[in-house]
Amino acid sequence: MNNAYVCRKLYLNIFLQSKGFKPFAQRMDKFDAKKMVWIYNNNTDLQAAVTEYYN
Repeated sequence: MNNAYVCRKLYLNIFLQSKGFKPFAQRMDKFDAKKMVWIYNNNTDLQAAVTEYYN
């Protein structure tokens, strides 16, 4: 499993932070310089929260 998860959606980022996850970095999106991305440590708990968000 990759050790970094790049979050490109603002509302997903808000949801993850409300679940107690904290991004370790925030950078400009390499695909759209007007947007930001948030980088999280990837683990099974984070993946479960992302799946919950999309369901």
